[in-house]
This record gives sequence, structure tokens and C-alpha cells, in this order.
Amino acid sequence: MKDIIFRKAAVEDCRNLSKLKRDVWLTTYTGIYPQEKLDGYDVDKNESIFRSFVERQDIELFLAESNGETIGLMTVGRPYKLYEEYEQEVALLYIRKDFQRQRIGRKFLEIARDEVRQKGVDRFVLAVNDRNENAIAFYLAMGGTIVCQDGGQKRIVFYLDEHEDKHVTHEMQLQPEPFAMIQSGSKTIELRLYDEKRRKIQVGDTILFTNTENGEHLSVRVLALSVFDSFEELYRNLPLLKCGYTEEDIASASPDDMDAYYSKEKQKEYGVVGITIVLEENMRTNPSGEK
Repeated sequence: MKDIIFRKAAVEDCRNLSKLKRDVWLTTYTGIYPQEKLDGYDVDKNESIFRSFVERQDIELFLAESNGETIGLMTVGRPYKLYEEYEQEVALLYIRKDFQRQRIGRKFLEIARDEVRQKGVDRFVLAVNDRNENAIAFYLAMGGTIVCQDGGQKRIVFYLDEHEDKHVTHEMQLQPEPFAMIQSGSKTIELRLYDEKRRKIQVGDTILFTNTENGEHLSVRVLALSVFDSFEELYRNLPLLKCGYTEEDIASASPDDMDAYYSKEKQKEYGVVGITIVLEENMRTNPSGEK
């Protein structure tokens, strides 16, 4: 990152910032945003929006550049939306694809922390598209806490005081086959009974899995909790290829498969949960675009 410069944006930067946003949309959000939204991106309109940020006193617009090229941007300041409990927001954070995983996102968040701290505020919020798994993993790895999910977005809060971080580590046993699937990344949803132990799990917590055969450990971060009354309902709503099934056995997948682990009586008593997880060692060091 030695050749990358971070600075506040000026009016003359706004055209390039608008083009950068368009490029990040195309590389990150194809398949997530409707194609008509991507095709309808208006460079002129977004240039005007960036100009308004430069002129505002309550929002700071920062950029990153390398050899004169704009390769990243971030806004921090008064929230766009009415987040009544938060005074500061990182509303935009974009990094060009070929400059991701170079600690640029980390540096932007350091700048955001400094800006927020100078204003005497102890936290800031950002909203992430819930299908942008790379960005979510990055923000959690950087110490963010998911506080709610709504409207297709996860709201993540960064506390400036470390004692505010309430992440907890939970320990679970796993048989060798599902352990290996999580380790390889093919299984990203763990199915469990939603009993007293699992009800203590919160989004953002860590789970330490232990292989029942060899004692090997695997650390994952919880991205989402999907609670259902029964495995029948869960199997209808979650992607089973992410739950431990493969192309070879997906055709025969049945909720009754879970009876080997939990009785029907227990399932009816407690309900069930799909725990969406990401390997902590695979958490990105840079977000993949807009939150």
C-alpha cells in the first residue's frame, strides 16, 4: 500500500468518483442488483451527488488514489437515513476490484474511526447488502457487530471502545464429514436444534467446532440465524447444497435425515435453526464494493 494516497476529495475528483462507483457496481453487483439498475447507472447524476458531499459540512468524502488513478472512496458523517440511535455513518465504501485485499478497506475504517472520535462520538453504523458476503465478512473481521437485518440489508455497528464488543465464542462438536465440508467452504449453513444452548448464539459470535474424530479445531463467525418451527420448514426455505448436501445426494434430501440427530419430540419442543457461517481465516481483508 506504499504507493496509495488517502485524502479528502475535491470537486474536481467527483467525475472520477462517479465512474469508480459504476465500475464497482458492475464487478460486484451483477447478479445481485437487477440488470436494469446496473444498466441505468447515471454517471452525471452520481457526479452531482458526490459534488454535494464535497460541499456539505456534516459529511466527509475521502478517496484513495494510486499513480493518479482513483481506486477507492468512502463517506463518513451524518447518516443519510434516520438511524435515530446513531450520529455517524459510513454510507459508501467502494474499492476497485484489482486493488482489493491490499488493506485499503482497513485504512478507510481507521480514517472513519478517527473522524468519528474527533466529533466526540463513540460509534458509527453502516448498512450492507445481505448478499454481499465478502463485505459482511470483512466488516465482522474488523470488529463490527451486526445489530439487525431489515429490507435486504444488515446493519453493522462499530464501537470505538473495545469493551462494547459483545461477541461470544461457542463450542460445538462436529463429525468428520461435515467438519471437512465446512473446512473446504462447501458447507456454510450448520443445522441444529434451537435449544437453550443454541439460543445463546448471536450474529457476529464465533463458533469453535471440534472434529470428534481427531480433535482438530475450526473457528467460524456467525453471519445469520434462520429459525424455523421444524426441519420440514427449514428444508423448504434454505439452500440445501449449503447445508451439507452434495449434487450426488441432493435428490434424496429429506427433513427426516435430521431424525438421526434430534428426535421429533425435541424438534417440536424447541424448533430448529440454520446457522450461516464463514471461516474466520477466510474473512476478507477488503470489502468487495458497496455495502
